[in-house]
Amino acid sequence: DDVTGVPLAQLQEALANEYTALFASPGGCPPVESARLAGRFQQEPFHAVKAIYQAAGFALQQGKFALFEDQLGIELSFVAALLERQAAALDRGDDAAGNLAEKDIKRFWANHLGRWVRGYATLLERVAEHSFYREIARLLAAFAQDELTLLKMHVDDADGGRERVPKSEVALAFNPDEPVCGGCEHGVSKAVA
Repeated sequence: DDVTGVPLAQLQEALANEYTALFASPGGCPPVESARLAGRFQQEPFHAVKAIYQAAGFALQQGKFALFEDQLGIELSFVAALLERQAAALDRGDDAAGNLAEKDIKRFWANHLGRWVRGYATLLERVAEHSFYREIARLLAAFAQDELTLLKMHVDDADGGRERVPKSEVALAFNPDEPVCGGCEHGVSKAVA
C-alpha cells in the first residue's frame, strides 16, 4: 500500500527522504565495502578493488557524482563486465579466456562482494521503513546467495548485518619529530625588501 496506495508525488518524496536517511546521512547505511567491513571509507577494500579494476582494465567514468570504487553498484558493475567478457570469450570459442574470466568472478565474490553484501542486505531490510527498500534488500540478499550457489562457493559473511561497525585502526604516515608547516625555512615565506 505504501507504493500503490499513495499519489506519485507523495511516493517520490517518501522514497527520496528514506534514500537520504539510509544512504546519504551520517548514521545511515552506506553501501560501501570499506564502511561496512572497516567502519571507515577508503580503507583496505577500497584500495584492493581499485587495484583489481586497474589490472582488469576497468575504470570508473568520472561524472557529476563521484562514487567510491568499493561502492555496491560499482562492484556489481565490475562483476557484470567480467560476465560479459566471459560470455564473449565463450561465444568466440576461447575456453581459456572464459575460464580465466570465471576465476576472476569467483575471486571477486570470495574476496569482496560475498564478504559483505548479504549481511548488508539483511541490515537494510531490518532498518528500512518503506517497503520499496525492504524488497530491494530482500532481492539483493537472494541475488547474492544465488550467485554464490551458482558459482559453487561458500563465503563467510564478514558483515553480519551489524548496525554498528567497529572502526579499524588507521596507520598514519606521521612523524612527530618533523616540524609542522611553517616551522622550517621551506615553510616560511621570505619578505621581499
